[in-house]
Amino acid sequence: MTLCEIKRCLWSSALPTTQSKAEKSSLKNRVFCNWNMIPSLVVLTICVIGILACVYWKSYYLIIPFGIGFLTDLYPIYLSYHWQNLQSFSKNNNEYKKLNRELKTEVETLEKVNQTYKVQNDKFVSNNEKLSQNVSKLEEEKNALASQIQEFAKITTALSAVEMMTKENHELFSASLITLKEQISAFSEKNGELNLGLKKFIRILERIDEWKNAEGETNRRIGQLQKLSETMANMQSAANLRLNDANQRLIITNLAITSKIKEEQQMIENLQSLAAEFEKEKKKLKEIRNAIAKATHALIKETLNLNAATTDLQSVKKEFTKISWELRETAKKISETVEV
Repeated sequence: MTLCEIKRCLWSSALPTTQSKAEKSSLKNRVFCNWNMIPSLVVLTICVIGILACVYWKSYYLIIPFGIGFLTDLYPIYLSYHWQNLQSFSKNNNEYKKLNRELKTEVETLEKVNQTYKVQNDKFVSNNEKLSQNVSKLEEEKNALASQIQEFAKITTALSAVEMMTKENHELFSASLITLKEQISAFSEKNGELNLGLKKFIRILERIDEWKNAEGETNRRIGQLQKLSETMANMQSAANLRLNDANQRLIITNLAITSKIKEEQQMIENLQSLAAEFEKEKKKLKEIRNAIAKATHALIKETLNLNAATTDLQSVKKEFTKISWELRETAKKISETVEV
């Protein structure tokens, strides 16, 4: 409730008393209970009788003083008629003054209470701001931890993807190696068959000395077969080179993957160490808070001990003053006895 509402309530509580008093001050109470009106009414009747007598005896010059008396007597009648109303008005005025004083005292007390509430509100606002700052700090720490956890999850997903890629590459490389080995084995089988055919053909040429016309053709075929054997050897060497290159690439990729895995393991270890350090710092903060609480309890105990010591010192001082006063009195008595 505001101050204006409190004032309205108090004025409304005070109004019925004044209305009841106004109702009591009726015409009967004013006329019959007010004895101050009787002499003025007697004078008024005398003036009326005198005016009527002057009119009757035709002495009009005497009407003037009786008329003046009549008119002057009306004013005290009016005052005596409204006398009780004026008394009630003065009483009500005094009551309103008392109520105004009470209201002023109540307003002062309410202002003091309002000031105390304002101070408490300021304290609560400051405490709320501190709590909001602490909550914002905790939310920032929570967000930082969530971001670190997200980064850790991303790193783990990347590691799993790298592992899957390495597995797939290894499987593809093993399949390509198997196909190359199969091709090399088939090529070696064909080369063996060609060598057997060449041996058979050479044997046939050694046995047939009569076919001199077929020597050129045989030589040409032998050259073709030699060229084919050379091309097969070149193809085998190229296949071997490709195998060596593929093996070197596999070794390089395995080394790179192992280095990446080591780096990611180091990152994971660093994150774990950071989490452990963060927990250690939290524990240290808790220990510091507990130490501060213990120190405050110790300070409170020391203050209580100091208060007790001060009370003991005051009691000792009082006893010392009593003893000094008694010693003075005994010294006075001794001096008096010596004088006697």
